[in-house]
Amino acid sequence: MERNRGFSAIFDWLLARATGMRTPRRRIQATFAVGPRLEVHIGAGTCRIVGASVTAVELDMTVKAFTDEEASRVSYTTQERDGITKLLIDGPFSGSRNLATVDLALRVPRGVRVDVHSSMGTVKAQDVDQIGVHASMGAVEIANAHADTYVDAQMGAVRVALAPDWRGSGIALNASMGAATLLVPAGVHLNCEATSSLGSVKVGVGSYPDAPTARVSTSMGAVRIAPG
Repeated sequence: MERNRGFSAIFDWLLARATGMRTPRRRIQATFAVGPRLEVHIGAGTCRIVGASVTAVELDMTVKAFTDEEASRVSYTTQERDGITKLLIDGPFSGSRNLATVDLALRVPRGVRVDVHSSMGTVKAQDVDQIGVHASMGAVEIANAHADTYVDAQMGAVRVALAPDWRGSGIALNASMGAATLLVPAGVHLNCEATSSLGSVKVGVGSYPDAPTARVSTSMGAVRIAPG
């Protein structure tokens, strides 16, 4: 467990070093319509998503950069195709002196499936129904998940807490380098599968073969499925 906390601390430190010299330069607020599924693509920065009683996506984004000119190059675009609304955060997210970052907050209508693709930074979600997260570097935290939940984190810890009324067909959490934790409320029955190549495995809840399957795994880190 201490080893996995150490990994998360390293990632947080690297992100802090990458963003610490940048100050808030610009704020973008917008509202846009969304289909049954929302895809969010973000380069560097934090992403927070909350399921709410709204009819459209509410976006609130703070841009951090070295200069106002760099901040002005960060923007968002949306694309609509086959019931999927894509939100693309564009900007100078790489280079020796032009690494901009964003703090992105989204309020999303309940019932919309959300998929997040993040290159670097923490992803947090709360009160979302179906959700999938693909994170290259950064922790993933999901609270009060109501339906199917899928997370693939390459470098960072994963922590998912299910809602007491969770009703889904499956859960799959994978952390290539970092701890993976699933918290299961009383009354939610799952067929639990937990594996770790290098780390401890603890399953503190009952497993029901006929229930939806919850697969929790890591390549390097601890796995824990616990009441919560």
